[in-house]
Amino acid sequence: MKKKEEGIAKLAMAGFVALSVLAVIAIPAYAQQDITVSIGDISLRPQESATIPIDITNDTAQEVCGARINLTYDSRVVQVTAVGDSDFDNFFCNFDEGVVSITVQMIGFQGTTSLITPIKFADVTLKAIGYHPGDFTDLNLEIVELNMATGSPIYPREVSNGSVSIITPETINETEYWKLIPQPVDLSKIHYKFKVVDGEWAAKWTNEILYGEMETKYSIAVYIDRAGYVTGVDFERWGFPTTEIPYALAVRSLDKLDP
Repeated sequence: MKKKEEGIAKLAMAGFVALSVLAVIAIPAYAQQDITVSIGDISLRPQESATIPIDITNDTAQEVCGARINLTYDSRVVQVTAVGDSDFDNFFCNFDEGVVSITVQMIGFQGTTSLITPIKFADVTLKAIGYHPGDFTDLNLEIVELNMATGSPIYPREVSNGSVSIITPETINETEYWKLIPQPVDLSKIHYKFKVVDGEWAAKWTNEILYGEMETKYSIAVYIDRAGYVTGVDFERWGFPTTEIPYALAVRSLDKLDP
């Protein structure tokens, strides 16, 4: 009887130890779930704009009352033209070259001092500035502050960065080409030539500059006012009007116009 009682006690102790081990294992797995601030990947054509959200998520419900996030990007490829539509009450952003700093906070307009994940931190509108095939920029996030309603910072936390890829067409029309010209045109770089030099810009008249390629027989006429702003664009091939030119030709001419 004594041995039987000792066996039952040992079995009970073993069960208790096993449950304790499981509890120890389970608690860190739950406690270490990261709250994530994320932005996605998008593709844009030259001069195209799109809006993409920055989100705050967690596998389990997480209370957030405020945050400050920096978004950095290559300003030669995209520009941030607008930031807004946040789930938070109070919203502020500061723009600098290649970075926008966004601060949000709940201040209890609706009697609520915090939000529960998932949360839309903000919408960001991006415009493609780059026009070369293969132009690309990372969209990098930095968490400066991320706080609970008590004001305590939230840890652990992580970011999921995004990117923008510039996709280019095979041809371009006059209207789209006009949008890519950096304005005002620096006329000090354009010199009058009686005949257009192959692969270079030249001034034909006081209000017109011309680019031509001997090999492809394409030419581009750009009409400008005295301040250098474009008033019109005409494409020709072999001296005849054409509605589109190869995109690769457009890139070569624009690089010569704004070296």
